[in-house]
Amino acid sequence: MKIAALLLVLFVSQSHAQPANESKLRSQMREASWTVYVRNANGEDVARGSCTVTVDARGRTWAVGCYHVIADVVGGSGHRASIVRPVYDNGELVGRTEWFVDVVKHSESEDLALMRVAKSGIGSRIKFDLSGKAIPVDGELWHCGTFLGVYDQRVSKGLVTGYGYRIKESTMPCDCTDLLIHPGSSGGGVFNANGEVVGVVSWMHGNGNGFFVPSRRLVPWLKSVGYGFVADPSLEEREVLPKPKVRKK
Repeated sequence: MKIAALLLVLFVSQSHAQPANESKLRSQMREASWTVYVRNANGEDVARGSCTVTVDARGRTWAVGCYHVIADVVGGSGHRASIVRPVYDNGELVGRTEWFVDVVKHSESEDLALMRVAKSGIGSRIKFDLSGKAIPVDGELWHCGTFLGVYDQRVSKGLVTGYGYRIKESTMPCDCTDLLIHPGSSGGGVFNANGEVVGVVSWMHGNGNGFFVPSRRLVPWLKSVGYGFVADPSLEEREVLPKPKVRKK
């Protein structure tokens, strides 16, 4: 009886611990997930999507999203992009936080965009999957994106369902997932259970399938920019410290 009671206590304690971890993960994803607005010269919305916001070791803020969301910004048409988060008080929308961004790197074939946020110190440091390995089929995924580019960041849980799907002839292959992806999800982060970014949502499909750019392509693309916020945080911190002075004899 004592053994059975002990096992019951262990089971109950573990079952309560898991939701706490899941709640923390959901909170972290929502904190890092913003809406991308693209407006024309008259201030009218022409596109909306999602992005993941992170801070580098120097306090600069970056947003990672999709090319097809901000395509009009790089077309020389005078369009501007910004990242937006709604502000709620007791369930009521009372305002929003918004910052302009500059697109510093983009790729139509990769469907990726890197944006520098005008305000430094926004958000917190986000970890990226640096393994370079594909997540196994049926591996657990999480996604946080903005529903229709208007409402709160919606979190969903799903699985990897396949690899190497080309959405268009001109695009690179994406991985496939059954995550809940909806209009406004494009550019939203895909996370693993450890809270690491493992991809960026690219497209949705009407049959319950979605496509995302995996981290094994995302990370090399971001590293090529040279800003280093996807590097090992311990290495980056050492890189930005002032070099010790050498005393001349």
